Amino acid sequence: MNEIHAVVQEEQPKDVRYRLKSIFGGSIGNLVEWYDWYSYSAFALYFSPIFFPNSNPTAQLLDTAGIFAVGFLMRPIGGWLFGTIADKHGRKQSMALSVLIMALWFKNSGHEQYFYFYVTFCILISLVLYTTMKDTKHHSKIEDD
Repeated sequence: MNEIHAVVQEEQPKDVRYRLKSIFGGSIGNLVEWYDWYSYSAFALYFSPIFFPNSNPTAQLLDTAGIFAVGFLMRPIGGWLFGTIADKHGRKQSMALSVLIMALWFKNSGHEQYFYFYVTFCILISLVLYTTMKDTKHHSKIEDD
């Protein structure tokens, strides 16, 4: 009985560090994501004439707000889709697929001059993430019982 208690005590600091690291990493990712959304909304007034040059100012702002709304709509849909893929095939495959879709979308968005740089950057990031992430599938306690 004492051996089990000693093993549990040794693993607790490691578990606490892992949890704190996960909380800190998730918080930083959340901060960066929300900074992106807030900066888009703050500067929409300035870049809406660039994205929609042939409209009146009210239509330009409404079009820019529409893009903002589509982004908010797609967040839960993407979370559901890539969460399902991650549950079935693992987080690595889900991350690789999302980066591939972003790269292909960027290619078709009219930025061909930056495409090869962007694809190279995405491949490097994907390789780093692919080699450093643990391939653990999420199983709930209900599924295991």
